[in-house]
Amino acid sequence: MPSNANPTSSRAGQAQAILRRAEDEFQFVSLARERAGLNGYFYAPHTPGEYLNWAVDEMVIQVDQAHSYPDEIDDRIDFIQGLAHLVQDFTNLGYRSVQPRRT
Repeated sequence: MPSNANPTSSRAGQAQAILRRAEDEFQFVSLARERAGLNGYFYAPHTPGEYLNWAVDEMVIQVDQAHSYPDEIDDRIDFIQGLAHLVQDFTNLGYRSVQPRRT
């Protein structure tokens, strides 16, 4: 790659930029790794497809919780929207959901 090339022009670079933005905006990467460490059946995501899988799963949980506890919707809506944008961005790059593997 030429030294003046934009590192985010590659698919992998774009995925890393998406994850950095999500971490800055709503601590996505930290939250995924923290939650993975709290239970024994979920392994921490490492690849874009694994993060996509986690985001979809978490979005479903958050929407279900918002329906169950409508008084909390204001607390959840920004997070749900952030997850939706991340899912859309990864999907637009051609990534597909992949179950995290034990590492």
